[in-house]
Amino acid sequence: MIRRGRILRDTTAGPGLLVVDDTQLLFTLERMWTSAGPPARGMVVDVEVNGSNVVSVAPVRRAQLAREQAERAFASARQGGAALAHGAVARFGLPALVAGATLVVGWFFLAAASLTTPLGRIDFTFWQVLAAVNTGGEAMMQRMAGISSPGIYGILAALALAGPFVRPFCNDRRAHLGGVLPLLLMLVVAWKALHLGDPSGKDTTGLASANPTFVQSVARDVRDEIWRSISLGFGAYVSAAAAAYVALVSVRRYLAATAGPA
Repeated sequence: MIRRGRILRDTTAGPGLLVVDDTQLLFTLERMWTSAGPPARGMVVDVEVNGSNVVSVAPVRRAQLAREQAERAFASARQGGAALAHGAVARFGLPALVAGATLVVGWFFLAAASLTTPLGRIDFTFWQVLAAVNTGGEAMMQRMAGISSPGIYGILAALALAGPFVRPFCNDRRAHLGGVLPLLLMLVVAWKALHLGDPSGKDTTGLASANPTFVQSVARDVRDEIWRSISLGFGAYVSAAAAAYVALVSVRRYLAATAGPA
């Protein structure tokens, strides 16, 4: 039988000593050591035993040890992740976790809108749309340069994503309504996006004072042309569906909690 052990004493001054399963065993260099290199203290070895007798001792290669350590670390991480996932499912429920993950993917990784330009199509995630709303449309140009900042809308997005998971930490029935926040934010952002470049907004050029009707007409035509070049992406539909589901479940739970005991 092959067992894993460790050398406690080498064979430079007589028989060597190793430990296998908390049992110390003697071995000799001439009869039992199977490697060309000498045994050394602390070396990990494979020990062939027959009862309480050592038959052979062979050093374990470093590559094998590294692979075994990686496998143990992976198994430990997998067990820890499984325990964490089980606890999260027990606390929040699998549908809520799936919907939350879908929102994260839909907001940060999938295209929520696409702008068709003479140079090609540019995709915007919902996160980048937040930047456009935050800067009044300037982020669309910044997006082309790889720069975007959602500002306060980024903070609101983080709070909205946390909203559906507040209830387990708060006994107030109204905490159920935190699940409405993602849908509410998307509706607010959609409304703000629709009014980007509104010709009725503040004039910073001074042209409107000379011919306000003409300036507003030109601005409206430019805005309409831009909107004709914009189309909703797959991420918008995925995010909207997930946000609507979370909001519906949250409202139902709130109504049930309000009708029943705390």
